[in-house]
Amino acid sequence: MNVKMKFIELKSMGMPMYKIANELGVHRVTIMRWNRELAPYILIAKEDMINEMLFENGCMKLNRIEKISKFLQFITACWKSQGKIKNSTFQAYSIKSQNLHVCL
Repeated sequence: MNVKMKFIELKSMGMPMYKIANELGVHRVTIMRWNRELAPYILIAKEDMINEMLFENGCMKLNRIEKISKFLQFITACWKSQGKIKNSTFQAYSIKSQNLHVCL
């Protein structure tokens, strides 16, 4: 495996840079330079790892959005019933959340 690819993998897993330097046998200054140069690729690798873990656990993006939406609706309904949210605020929130759901 290419050394830079291994660096991206280790960094995306959250390994500290001094440990990566020891693991790869590369000077820490080089590791810090690679960290700046390869930052977009490290971010993509992190996102891929997170998405893979979520997929393995049956939590797809749409399911997560639906769960969050239901939770927010529940919280909003609780606050509304306790008088913490005025009707106009609640209606504006409902309209915004419906538009967001349609966009997704």
